[in-house]
Amino acid sequence: MKLSVIVPVYNVASYVENCVKSILSNNVDMEVILVNDGSTDNSGEICDRIASENNNVVVTHKENGGLSSARNAGLDIAKGDYITFVDSDDYVSSTIYKECLDIIAKENVQCLKFRNKAVHDFDYDFSDCKLTETLIFDNKQTLDWFFHLTDYCLSYSVCNMILSKDLISDIRFVEGVISEDIIFDYQIFLKLEKLVLIDLVGYAYYQRTGSISHSVYNENRACVYKVWEYIKTLNTDENRIMHIDLNILYFKFVNLCLMLKNKKSVPENTYKRIKRELLSEIKKNKKIIAAFKGMDFKRKVMLNLMCFNFELSGIAIRLLYRK
Repeated sequence: MKLSVIVPVYNVASYVENCVKSILSNNVDMEVILVNDGSTDNSGEICDRIASENNNVVVTHKENGGLSSARNAGLDIAKGDYITFVDSDDYVSSTIYKECLDIIAKENVQCLKFRNKAVHDFDYDFSDCKLTETLIFDNKQTLDWFFHLTDYCLSYSVCNMILSKDLISDIRFVEGVISEDIIFDYQIFLKLEKLVLIDLVGYAYYQRTGSISHSVYNENRACVYKVWEYIKTLNTDENRIMHIDLNILYFKFVNLCLMLKNKKSVPENTYKRIKRELLSEIKKNKKIIAAFKGMDFKRKVMLNLMCFNFELSGIAIRLLYRK
């Protein structure tokens, strides 16, 4: 089995070489696709040099279109039987891909998910990470489990997944939104017959100032709940729709708290309007929030706290999202 590793690259001259080095340390049949998404630093030149030194590294250069656009460009030229993604400021263990591909072959599955870990440096020691458990889900279990990722200490990320190319032949990332991984994940899970989850950390997610998911508030933060509104259109199951509605409510509240944290950059009337609308929705859904048993525990606690004391829950969220 050949693996295609797609790496979007944008202004990461200080990180990309370390990222690619970690990928190439894996002893599997692979191609590494570096998609230079219109970098304005020398990231593109670094990618070209890496490719000239490694015959299994391919570089494509394109105008800047964002993370989803770059990943889609990589998907369009990928030749592997299986696909995975790595963000260019992150890195992987030297054994993760072989371990995953061996399990995929043994279990005959189209999708495997492993653990990632947030780090603040480039020397995380994967040697202490051992495979302790393997879980196998059918389609219904997979769709239900999708709403409980944080219960498993997992994130909605495609970077800790290995996917059959055939499975995602008609799926692409939605462009122009933040948290595009959530939509991509759900479209995959709708098609899956079987998912394997392994309890093994193989991906180090480097948290740096200026990365998309850790920037201060801007209008695109609203996209998180809009992503869930999009997922709602893909559902007919009433229980899942209820779950999605509560996720939308939760992320609207997160958005409001991020606005409050960065109040100087948000018009006062905008903040007051969103708060007024959110309070109305909380009041309307108070009984559902209290009674619903299908939600991830931490989120349910926060939603119930919102009903009990809106200002206190705001303090809790701001602490959770502190920089």
